[in-house]
Amino acid sequence: MGLIDFLKYPLHLYRKAYSKGVYSPWDDPERSYMLDPKHQSLLIEEIAGEMQVFSNAKFGTKLSLAEAATIVENFLDVYRNKPFLDNQGGSPFTNALAVFFSIRVLKPKVIVESGVWKGMTTYLMHKANPDAKIHCFDLSFGKLEYRCPMAEYHEHDWGKYEFTEEISADDVAFFDCHVDHSLRILEAHKKGFRQLIVDDNPPLHKLYSFGLPPFPTADMILNEDLKDGEKIRWVWNTKNKEYTVDGKRFNEAKSLLLSSDAFPEVSSTSRYGVKRGTHSFLSYVTLSS
Repeated sequence: MGLIDFLKYPLHLYRKAYSKGVYSPWDDPERSYMLDPKHQSLLIEEIAGEMQVFSNAKFGTKLSLAEAATIVENFLDVYRNKPFLDNQGGSPFTNALAVFFSIRVLKPKVIVESGVWKGMTTYLMHKANPDAKIHCFDLSFGKLEYRCPMAEYHEHDWGKYEFTEEISADDVAFFDCHVDHSLRILEAHKKGFRQLIVDDNPPLHKLYSFGLPPFPTADMILNEDLKDGEKIRWVWNTKNKEYTVDGKRFNEAKSLLLSSDAFPEVSSTSRYGVKRGTHSFLSYVTLSS
């Protein structure tokens, strides 16, 4: 990192990041990259290939590899200029790319973000689609470091909020709030959303990798037949965890859910974001009309 790059952030951010052990000079595209443009292009094309296949299969687009590569290249520029250094607890590299790519391709006019944290994904979504209206919901904005000029901020749960805008099937609700996906699906459908992006969406047999999952996840709702009152137990980081199934809400959500597909895991391809862990099962979810 050169002096100009170093001076980009206030010194206290470096101190904070180093003290928390989260500042990594090697697994972030802002601090580690090839210098030769042809080598940079090879990596961009590899990542773009994965995103192109997903987009065309799940979004119904007809993106060429060149078009997908342009989006990835744009994302890297945006990511390298993110407004803060330490995004610990927020979206890792692979999720950041998926969110940016989705919003660029889907072009929603209205975006809901439930679970804002420091504002990283708000920043990415605004850069991906500057004309979109973003509604940011969180129970507390105490950690917020970035405020989007095109966003409205609501310091409460989104469930009872009534939109003044007309919500269409093209709009997107993004949930990264660790709240029961069956509840979020019912709320989103009632408000008119038919496309969701949900984080922390593991299948049931991989629930052990989450300490605070949004149980039941969209994947479980789509693929499992859970009974009312059924108890699901697992151990996370030596701690016993247990959830009890709300059968009525589970089945209501299942009747509305069309698909749930995890985005490509590009950290293994890119080697970016590997220190923080990779797959949180960020997924694209569609609901019936």
